[in-house]
Amino acid sequence: MNPENNTNPEQQGNVDETTFLVNRHTSKGTPEAVSEQSGLEFKGITEAGAEKVRERVRTDLLETIEKSAPGSVVVLGGASDLYRTKSSSRVATEELQKLLSERNNEFLILDEAAINNLVQDRSTESTLHALQKVVSENSDKKVIISYPLYIQELTLLTKETGRMEGVTNWKIGGPDSETSTAATAEYTRLAGGTPENINAVLNWVKTHDHLEVDGKILEAPNPIETAKRYTRAFLRLQKVAKQLFPNRPLVIQITGHSWDIDVFIAYLTHHGKIDEDGVREIAAGNQGKDTVIEAFEAPVIKVGSQGATLLYRDKEYPVEDVELLEKEVQDSPKQNV
Repeated sequence: MNPENNTNPEQQGNVDETTFLVNRHTSKGTPEAVSEQSGLEFKGITEAGAEKVRERVRTDLLETIEKSAPGSVVVLGGASDLYRTKSSSRVATEELQKLLSERNNEFLILDEAAINNLVQDRSTESTLHALQKVVSENSDKKVIISYPLYIQELTLLTKETGRMEGVTNWKIGGPDSETSTAATAEYTRLAGGTPENINAVLNWVKTHDHLEVDGKILEAPNPIETAKRYTRAFLRLQKVAKQLFPNRPLVIQITGHSWDIDVFIAYLTHHGKIDEDGVREIAAGNQGKDTVIEAFEAPVIKVGSQGATLLYRDKEYPVEDVELLEKEVQDSPKQNV
C-alpha cells in the first residue's frame, strides 16, 4: 500500500497547487562558511554569502512557506553540479530549522541527515518508502524536505559526456576546476567587468548565442534553450514529487545561477520570448533595479487550476503559457529522466 493513500484530503489545501522557487546561489569564494550546527564547511561559499542566504530566508523564503497551502510538502531539491548551489540550499535549511524550532506542531523539517537515517538496512527497506510514510503520518503539518540533488539542466559546465554533451555553457572544467569561457569573459567585460550588471544579460540576449569579437565568433549558451532547460528541471521535480506525495500541495525549490535565471524569468513572463525589453522589465519590477538576480533572491511561481502567476521584485506577471511549458517535457525526451 502507498502510505500517502492514508492522507486525509480534508486536512490539505488544493492538491493541484504547486509553487516553484528558483533561488540564485549566494556569494562564492574562500574562506568557506562553516555550519552553525555541524561545524562542517559549506563548500564554495563565504561566511558573508551564507549570511545573505539567512537574510533571504528570514525575509522571503519563510514567508513563502508560511503562505503555502495547508499540508504543503516543501522540497528543497535541486542544484547544479557546482558546490555553491548545494551549499546555499543547506544554509537555508539550517536557518529554517532555527526559525521554526519552536513550531514543531506546524512544521516538520527533514534534512539530508534525517532522511538518510530513516532506514537502518537499505537492503530490506526503501528510503523513499520511509519518507512517504513519515510525510503521510504528518498530514496536519507542512513538511520541509531538504535534499539538494544535482539536476543536469542547471549545470554551468560544458559537458563532454552524458545527456548535456556538447551543449555550450558558461564554464569548462569541473566543480573543482571551473574556468570561464571566452564568451563569459567578454560579456562580463562589456558590462564594465561586473557580472551583476544587467548589461551582461542584455548583451547576451542581443547577440543570442554568437558574440563576434575582432572577427572571431565566441559561442555562448542559447538563451531560449537555457530557459527551457530550467522549465524542464522544475517540471521533472514536480512529476517526481507528485508521484511520492500525490495528495499534497507542493512547494518546489531549486538553486541555480544568475544570467540563466534572468532569461528564465523573462521567458515565463513574456510568452516564451526573450528580448532586451523583457529582461529590463523583469530586472526593474516595481523596485526600479537594473541588476541581475541577487544572492538567494528568487521569483515565486504559483501554478494552480486557475492558471499561473510569477512574482518577482514586487511585480506580479501572468504566466499564460503553462500548457506550452509542460509540453517542453514531452518534446524533449533527451533531457528527461
